[in-house]
Amino acid sequence: MKNLAAKLSAGISAIGVTAGLLARRRFNQRLDALDLQLAEAQTIVMARSGLPAAVTDLAKRMGADRISPARFVDVAQTGTMWFKPGGTPQHFTARQRIGTSSTGFVWRAAIGPLGAITVVDSFVVGRGLFEARLFGAIRVAREDGTAALNQGEALRYLAELPWNPDALLFDHQLEWTVIGPRAIKVATGSGESRAEITFGLNEEGLIETAGAVSRAFGADKHYPWHGQFWDYQNIDGRKIPMQGEVAWVIDQKDFVYWRGKLTSWRACSAASKAE
Repeated sequence: MKNLAAKLSAGISAIGVTAGLLARRRFNQRLDALDLQLAEAQTIVMARSGLPAAVTDLAKRMGADRISPARFVDVAQTGTMWFKPGGTPQHFTARQRIGTSSTGFVWRAAIGPLGAITVVDSFVVGRGLFEARLFGAIRVAREDGTAALNQGEALRYLAELPWNPDALLFDHQLEWTVIGPRAIKVATGSGESRAEITFGLNEEGLIETAGAVSRAFGADKHYPWHGQFWDYQNIDGRKIPMQGEVAWVIDQKDFVYWRGKLTSWRACSAASKAE
């Protein structure tokens, strides 16, 4: 009987491991499908006409390629995240695909000890998705397509335009307003999902700060939200900020929840495969 019980226990454990591996494989396949869907949504036609001169000048300073633009951008990141004010810092590594002619991105990260938490944060074809899984298998959080999430993901895309210079000229979903010599506003979307970001430029005329009046924090709270960029480097003809951080302003104090740096940046042309 003891041998039988041991065999049954081993069999159940094996089934559990197999189910976990299968769940992780299916999750990764869904993420691969999101990457592909984002890439296929990018259709480079012509650079936009009629943009404010301040925007075309900014694009020029950032090295945006008007002749052979990127279809999408792939980046790799590493850094630290905090999930609540005063919380324990968690290391992460991530890779992200960002669309150039159609607003959207897919961010895939491994967070915490041994990269135990796999996270996808995405905005593809106008729909936001956030999902976290333990070892890529056990779902611990998920939000899909709510108005607050869609707006938040659109805000993220706009704020990360410094990593995506060609989008300034080729994303026809962006609306630009010049506020002053060193301030430009960009917006996208409509209704509850509309998102607006104001960029502040440094002395060299490159984007240094990005801020929104509010972004959802948790289920029912909104706070001012902002980020900053630094350490610009020349990569493939573009000027890309290699470091940055993002924070909510809660009770008049910055809660920095993401601080990281790029470990690679790649402009993928129309001929590039969606890897």
